[in-house]
Amino acid sequence: MTIKVTIGPREFRTKTEANEHYRSMLSRYSKGEDVTGEDLKDLLGLLDEHPNHKGKIGSGVSRIYVDTTKHGQSCFWVERSDGTKDDFSFKKCIDAAGKP
Repeated sequence: MTIKVTIGPREFRTKTEANEHYRSMLSRYSKGEDVTGEDLKDLLGLLDEHPNHKGKIGSGVSRIYVDTTKHGQSCFWVERSDGTKDDFSFKKCIDAAGKP
């Protein structure tokens, strides 16, 4: 069964298609680089789908950028307006968005 995934204004035919979109986006940015433009809009919509989006957003989003986890893997990070930072999994967001 194919599950359509809607994230912000984007609609993906499958979760796999959504994962490929955000994985490709992640690979376009270098460590420490801010995500900008349409990519930033996409990620803000994606972050809204996170199961703990209120905790991830906290005091408000100052920027989203790419960095590595403690395990050395690239991922998206959110820096809040109070200066605190946290990573977030695009896969976890997509899984939450794809639930019926």
